[in-house]
Amino acid sequence: MMYDYLNIGCGSHAHPEWHNIDMVANAKGVRVYDLRKGLPYAADSMDATYSSHVLEHLSPEAGRTFIDEQFRVLRKEGVIRLVVPDLEQKVRLYLHHLERAKIGEDSGEYDWMLIELYDQFARRVSGGQMRAVLKDRSLPIRDFIRDRMGAQFAHFFEDEMPKDMHTMRYSLPYRKRVFRKIKVLLEGLRKQVAFWLLALLGGKSFVTAFREGLFINGGQLHLWMYDAYSVERLLKDGGFSDVRVCIASESRIPEFDRFELDVIRGKIRKADSLFVEAVK
Repeated sequence: MMYDYLNIGCGSHAHPEWHNIDMVANAKGVRVYDLRKGLPYAADSMDATYSSHVLEHLSPEAGRTFIDEQFRVLRKEGVIRLVVPDLEQKVRLYLHHLERAKIGEDSGEYDWMLIELYDQFARRVSGGQMRAVLKDRSLPIRDFIRDRMGAQFAHFFEDEMPKDMHTMRYSLPYRKRVFRKIKVLLEGLRKQVAFWLLALLGGKSFVTAFREGLFINGGQLHLWMYDAYSVERLLKDGGFSDVRVCIASESRIPEFDRFELDVIRGKIRKADSLFVEAVK
């Protein structure tokens, strides 16, 4: 039986048997579309929708629209699968390591949990403090961070992913990579002209404000966070029923494990996540 599955905000984790859509094409077969404008698919056209670490990058208002759009495009009995950073898990770990730090029994886990909680709200450069910490190979808590971040961040550690892992298998073809590099260069030139004009008009402070504004609107920042209770409430308010919290390898989407979207060769791709499904 053939199914119509939609992978929203797929990044480099597109799958050829899915409809893949994102703001930018980072893999073959990705439809480029501004997700803030809804979903460019007909009502009742999909059997399942999947998004991983997308919802938290939208404002609460845009998040509700995001859920409404998935309800619209799903067929009756269709499954929505949401993967988001798990706020409750992060807060509980933060509090645990705070208490350990107070009695001198913490090796840096407390500082890392602070970064997990706040870096993607506060960063003003790509990667923020998280990237700087991940590059430090002398950290005593590297195993702790590795377990927290999951397979997607394995390239920051010694045991890098094999080159034939999911992200590599569906990477962009050479010609599209070249066109994308040209586009990035032209965009960079356009920004430099804008920075130069702003510097003439208002000095360094204007340039800094404009640069930060571009970054804030670029999609890296978290605009909200969710726990199991708030995701369930959001889904029920959007008309969904039978809301369930899953583990990464569990799904009501037929053959979901075969697509390696959440678990790649037995390793959870984003281990700090909450996995929730519901039915239309």
